[in-house]
Amino acid sequence: MKRVSLSIPKVNWPKAGDEPFLASKNPRHEARLDMTYRTFGVYALAYKEAADCVVACAIRRRTRYPNFDMFPIGFLYRHYLELVLKEIICCGRRCSLEEARISREHNLSRLWKEARPVFEEFWPDQHLHELALVENCISEFQKFDESSQGFRYPTDSKGRETLRSLIRVDLRKLRIVMTRVANFLDAACDGISETNLNTQ
Repeated sequence: MKRVSLSIPKVNWPKAGDEPFLASKNPRHEARLDMTYRTFGVYALAYKEAADCVVACAIRRRTRYPNFDMFPIGFLYRHYLELVLKEIICCGRRCSLEEARISREHNLSRLWKEARPVFEEFWPDQHLHELALVENCISEFQKFDESSQGFRYPTDSKGRETLRSLIRVDLRKLRIVMTRVANFLDAACDGISETNLNTQ
């Protein structure tokens, strides 16, 4: 069998000395993880911001495959929801992830079922309209990606094709919706944390 040569000139192949995780002399090119406060909320914010950046590039057609961008965008927004709900649950219960028994939970509907009572405890009979809208967004993500595999893999762990019913997505509208949802959920995280500090 004749093999295709990979000796293509002027291609940026890996070279000796390449290391993926090096410090930079230019602070603008560097991420300082030693200065990062590690919480689910911080991680959630990072995934949300990353999704927004990919959406911005896709809309401006600055990516090579804008249609394919929906896969990382969907995962990043979905993972934001998972992490921020876990943050709300743990802060609301004043417990660790292990104590809350949700460390391996990826089902957004089940996480929301645990998180919603926290809202009702801290803000009884308030924000019911917003809670319903957030719940609808979470349900949509859960419908298309039940186990956080749909946006990551073409098939799930049982070999079934993922995202079969998701055909077209308005990326700009998705970013707007997720920004509004994130504004509400992030404000709730801050409010719960502030309340906990004031009651210590």
